[in-house]
Amino acid sequence: MARFPWACPWEYVNLSVKTKYNEVMVEHEIKNKVELLNSDGTLKEEGFARKPYFLYDRSKIKASKLRIKEWDYYAILDPVEENVICMTFSDLGFAGLFALALIDYKNKRAIQKDQIKFFTMHKTGLIGSPWDDNTIAFSDKKFSFSFTKEGETRHIVVKSEDINIDSCFFQGESKETINIATSWKENRRAFYLNEKAVAMTPISGYVQIKGNRYDVKSNKMTLILDWGRGRWTRENTWYWAAASGFDELNNAIGFNLGYGFSDRTPASENAFFLADKLHKIKNVTFNFESHMKEWIMKDDEGKLNLTFTPVVPRMSKTDLKIIVSDQKQIFGYFDGFVILEDGTKKEIHHLMGFAEEVYNKW
Repeated sequence: MARFPWACPWEYVNLSVKTKYNEVMVEHEIKNKVELLNSDGTLKEEGFARKPYFLYDRSKIKASKLRIKEWDYYAILDPVEENVICMTFSDLGFAGLFALALIDYKNKRAIQKDQIKFFTMHKTGLIGSPWDDNTIAFSDKKFSFSFTKEGETRHIVVKSEDINIDSCFFQGESKETINIATSWKENRRAFYLNEKAVAMTPISGYVQIKGNRYDVKSNKMTLILDWGRGRWTRENTWYWAAASGFDELNNAIGFNLGYGFSDRTPASENAFFLADKLHKIKNVTFNFESHMKEWIMKDDEGKLNLTFTPVVPRMSKTDLKIIVSDQKQIFGYFDGFVILEDGTKKEIHHLMGFAEEVYNKW
């Protein structure tokens, strides 16, 4: 899930958390294109897909535009300079939320610029498919960015005082992604449509931070995309973790783990990626005593065992009574193993990524 920006101070909260999704998961796979919604606004077919087969049409949603949530969230991970740059472009109906953040592992700090544009009402340019070529852009005095999908390339351009980016990453049709469409038990017209594209590999370009320019290929940077559309329930909590990089054989690797958000009985969004191929994972548990101590992540079948070591917190809390957002995103490194679909054990060493717990009421 995308981390939505709010103009508020950093806040750290200690919690003891042990969470698990206990439903029996079907893992229904969609293998061909399908219209997302029925005429009554319910999902036509729930499940997961290895390509963005779900055909989204905003006009078919049976809800006010204020209830519809749409976002594109990007993260560029640089294992050499040890930083992550996060970019959020979101339209929640009542407002468009835009953010640019630098997560600096070496100095253990998160620096963010954000902007809110009220009553955007889904006129910001976000489209209905992550497959389609398009450009979205935002600009103000603090920063500007544009995201272009053209053929097999995602082109990221950022301009700000401290961060400037002009880089391209690969996302061709051969690259598998994790896509899910699920609804809420309490309201089947409320739904979550999402694509996570993990470990997109660098083609060309640079990232410049405070005058220091780094080549995306030389530094083996990777790109993560969280593409989401949906009509949510008013109050919800989610858990999400993702990581990407390269292994010792120079294969692109990464994973996406998430739960707690919508009824995941039809399918989960849990997957590991090796050389652009998806290896499905079922139920996953996140165990942690506090957000800045080790997290343990395991599945129910013994195919996944990860330890997440936190380095940098990126936290915020807003309470306007009618709108509440409590967001705890932690950046660090993952170690452990995953069993691939062919039974091979894949070791994971010091893989850069993040994990988060987010509560929203809006």
